[in-house]
Amino acid sequence: MSPENTVKHHSFRPSRRGSLPLSPVPAGIEIAVPPETVTILLDPGCSGVIDAGTRVTAGEPLCHDAVYGAFAPVSGIVQRVWPWDGGPRGRFVAVRIQREDTPIQHPIHDPIAEPEKTDSSELKKTLNTLGFRLPDGGIPLLVMLLDEDVGTVVNRWYLEKDYRPLYNGLQILQRLYGTETVNIAVPETLPIKRQQELSVFGRVLPITCGYPQVLAELIIRSTGISVNGQPTMVVDAARLAAMAEAVASGRAVTTMPVSLRFGKRGQTRMFRVPIGMPVGDLLAECGIPVSDRTQVILGGEMRGVAVDTLQQPLLPGWSTVVVLGGAETVAPEPIPCVNCGRCVRNCPVGLRVDLLGRCVEFVKDKELVRLGIGACIDCGMCAAVCMVRRPLAHLMSYGKKRVEAYAKEVRQ
Repeated sequence: MSPENTVKHHSFRPSRRGSLPLSPVPAGIEIAVPPETVTILLDPGCSGVIDAGTRVTAGEPLCHDAVYGAFAPVSGIVQRVWPWDGGPRGRFVAVRIQREDTPIQHPIHDPIAEPEKTDSSELKKTLNTLGFRLPDGGIPLLVMLLDEDVGTVVNRWYLEKDYRPLYNGLQILQRLYGTETVNIAVPETLPIKRQQELSVFGRVLPITCGYPQVLAELIIRSTGISVNGQPTMVVDAARLAAMAEAVASGRAVTTMPVSLRFGKRGQTRMFRVPIGMPVGDLLAECGIPVSDRTQVILGGEMRGVAVDTLQQPLLPGWSTVVVLGGAETVAPEPIPCVNCGRCVRNCPVGLRVDLLGRCVEFVKDKELVRLGIGACIDCGMCAAVCMVRRPLAHLMSYGKKRVEAYAKEVRQ
């Protein structure tokens, strides 16, 4: 093992273990039944979007220069093309496909069985054809094999249960960029043997933190990940595995893994679903009842966003579904802080959240600046661990907006 690839530990203000445990990874993955219709959301600036009424086959690009997730996940007829308002996620062009039973998807590029022995320019060309846009060589990469959220298990699924696609993806990055620019962030609890296996692909960074995935910028800053000052690209485990799958088969990726949990402490299930499957179809398949008081959160309960329609499609990057019902969706009544200190101990950037929350309530803008509210990364950990259910995440978000307005007043 070369000196550059030795395993080094990095700690970013560890939180108390056990205060907010990660969901256990399920033993197996279930295959979801393909729905009657799927919806793909495309960037509104993309060109050559396919027309309504067009017949498509699985794996066919739906626009020019299609990226991962912009290929037809099923064969059928394009039923409708229209603008889609994704709320906090932005605006998109929606393409709805009515599924038809047709032959197996055909490759759109020659499969590559041994990417580590393939010419790097040919490998890059293949990735572009399959919708994976990677920068030219030399840019540093941070491979995140950590969880996006406490309710997310997709990345850990590949690390703990199905790590062969992960290794294949790392081989591709190693071939394109070399081990000098690939940095691999893993949980510090990962067995040393596995860490050493990963170290042949780049520098392994065992991270000690209760809620690490939102700390990509902190990991980059604290470890000095940089090549000639270039910005770092972050790649997570699920995308890496999808990339390896596409290269090995020569087919565009048409399915994705999704974790589903009913209730804050319910059991997590793993599914492989067609990209673009409506979230309501997955809930119906699982027999999960939906009422007016049910809240479906896409992206995890910490940093996710509640959906306003069960037709919301499941897309790459939105691979966690949390379903809340009953008392779990009731907004908490305002309760004074009891000074338990949980929010402070669990804040991944070490802020005095207890004091900041009070400063927001009493409009102490100058104190908000002094206490460093601008360092808040909106992870929501403070609200999740608060024993009296204070809306700390909302207070912090509002406080940052107040500080921006206060700074403008000072400059004027």
